[in-house]
Order: sequence, then structure tokens, then C-alpha cells
Amino acid sequence: MNKLFHPYLDQFVVIYLDDIVIDNNSMEDHVEHLCKVFKVLRDNHFCVKRENCSFAQPTVQFLGHTISHGEIRMDGDKVEAIRNWQAPTKVPELRSFLGLANYYRRFIFSYSVIAAPLTNLLKRNREWEWTDACQTAFEKLKTTVTEEPILTLLDFTKALRFIRMLQILLLVAS
Repeated sequence: MNKLFHPYLDQFVVIYLDDIVIDNNSMEDHVEHLCKVFKVLRDNHFCVKRENCSFAQPTVQFLGHTISHGEIRMDGDKVEAIRNWQAPTKVPELRSFLGLANYYRRFIFSYSVIAAPLTNLLKRNREWEWTDACQTAFEKLKTTVTEEPILTLLDFTKALRFIRMLQILLLVAS
């Protein structure tokens, strides 16, 4: 699928296995991009099931995230699962918790620092000892995840203005 949609990837198409998400700023763009996607599918003898499709959705659940209006949020159900997680009592339970929390590490500032007491418990030949530092790290991760920070998509027009401003400042400074 990535090869087929290569010209459109990261422009208006995101693909994971057989899931295709089309991102647009307007209904006109949406219709135009849908036509392009359907043409690629038709040209390569793929078909879609109507019941598995939804169009013109303001909010989409995709790969454990909620995407809406240029923002990416953590999936509410997963946030709730972390919020209600009981403190682990053995390594497999800790691995399970860290696996879910680690999926959202990009949302958590200094994730590796916060999780260090917990990841130390996973080292080989380490005896299980749930310390106050472990409990604090566990609670901090749960709290940080449930605050549900938001990742916004890069506004390239602002980024370009920022780069131009830096270039001007560098010229003035030299």
C-alpha cells in the first residue's frame, strides 16, 4: 500500500496495513483526494467494503490516537485503562504497564527519566523490590498520561517564517 500511495503519503494520505486515512482542510479537498485514492485502488484492482468506510469525519480514531482539527490526542479508552491500573506486583505486570505507557512516550516530557525506577526493575538478575521511588514513578506516569497532552501538527508556514527570522538574525549578528 505504501508503494501504491507513495506520491500522496504525508501529503494527505496516511496508511497502516490496510487502513487509509485521508486528511483534508476542506470538503472540496476531501472529495478531490478521495477520487485520487479510489483511482489508485481501482487501478490496482483493490476494492473497499462500504461498511468499513467512513467519510468526512471531523474526528478519527487511528492507531491508539484521536485525530481532530490538526491535533493528535491519546485514545480516551487507553488513557482510562492507565488511570485505573493497579500497581504491579511482578515483572510481567510491570512490562504490560510500561508497554502501554511507552506507546505514549512522545506525549510525556522526560518519559525515560520518570520511568527509570520502573525500567530498572526489568534488568536481569534483579530482585523484585517495589520501592517508594517505583511507586512515585508509577503514579507520575499515570498522572502524566491522564493529563492527556496534545500534539499539534506542524504549521509549515510558521516554521518557514521562523527559519527566515533566524536567517535574518544570523546575518545581522555577523
